Amino acid sequence: MIVIRAMLTFAGLKKNYYKILNIDYTASLTEVKSAYRKLALLYHPDKTDNELLKAKFVDIKEAYEVLRDPVKRKNYNLTFDNFSYKKEEQLTPYQLLQKLRQLKDNISKLDPHRMDLDRLEFNITELLSERNIETLGRTEDKTIVQQFIEELLNVATPLSPKQFKPIADHLIPLADETTTQKMHRFLHSHHLKNRWESNKIIVAIGMGVLLCLLIYFLGQ
Repeated sequence: MIVIRAMLTFAGLKKNYYKILNIDYTASLTEVKSAYRKLALLYHPDKTDNELLKAKFVDIKEAYEVLRDPVKRKNYNLTFDNFSYKKEEQLTPYQLLQKLRQLKDNISKLDPHRMDLDRLEFNITELLSERNIETLGRTEDKTIVQQFIEELLNVATPLSPKQFKPIADHLIPLADETTTQKMHRFLHSHHLKNRWESNKIIVAIGMGVLLCLLIYFLGQ
């Protein structure tokens, strides 16, 4: 955790608090608070065991503490003149889908038994920033939104139910009726699969004991 924080601090000597909260530099106090609440659902330490997400929450809280205070925000604005975030090109739904497919392609090249699930969770969470969710919610091309959701479900398959739940919570408002049904089926099968993975060793031991008992009694 300390190492991760040090790397993030070094990489962001001039932190853009507006970019961290995914808001415009003209955002109102209400928008600042709303952005913080939404990000806390994904990154708060009580919501995840992922050290990468916990480390990012430190920056999110720091940004919130500054931008919600009028005096601190004014002083910050006077000393921080690199508002490049307001000039950044916002990704289109198609570009978001392409980024997701690139992530899927990268994952397909990895050994599933040695995959860094914390890193995968972090990458997915980054794609589901408030700004990107709003972009997907505003688009009139609902087909590409449903494609995004279905692709993301496939990418998130290796995650545990605890890792996957906050991700699913962000996708549900974007899903149409058909995709919502697919999500519920996916969540059910995903839960059963993880229960089996958690208990298969116990089942195997039990079967082994029963087999030994059967061999013993047959040999009498």
